[in-house]
Amino acid sequence: MEERIVGSVTIEIDEATFQRLQKLAVPLVDNIDTVVQRVVQHWETNPPTSRGAAAPEKQRIWLSSRGEALPLAPLRAKYFRKMHEARVTPVGIECNGKIYSSLSRAASAVKIASGTKGKSAATNGWDFWEILNPLTKQWVPVSTLRNPNKVNVEALLKDFGA
Repeated sequence: MEERIVGSVTIEIDEATFQRLQKLAVPLVDNIDTVVQRVVQHWETNPPTSRGAAAPEKQRIWLSSRGEALPLAPLRAKYFRKMHEARVTPVGIECNGKIYSSLSRAASAVKIASGTKGKSAATNGWDFWEILNPLTKQWVPVSTLRNPNKVNVEALLKDFGA
């Protein structure tokens, strides 16, 4: 049986959504269309319990490519006497409308946007950012969450009330 494409429609999606769709794709098998088809099929076979109700958030941490874990929380950093904001999301560090794969890349983007050039823009994101502890409502350096040996995800979630 030959598969026919009846028609196609072009839609715009933001970079974060595109990256999330790519993570769902089976390499060398799927394209964005087949991933979207699976998502729609899932919605059709597992409808939400009530219309308009947001699905409960299952993932409460972000895991970096190096296996480091951070809770989903706001970030901030003071650079050139200006406070810059970002957020840890399930897919990376969101800063100024873009998703970055690491704290350091997001920090460098802030420095570059502030006019810093070349090697001076490179920075250790773990030292650059502060994170909001949702339990204490206090800002703490992100580096305080870093274990030089291994991140204990369970302890991290417990500390942040997850």
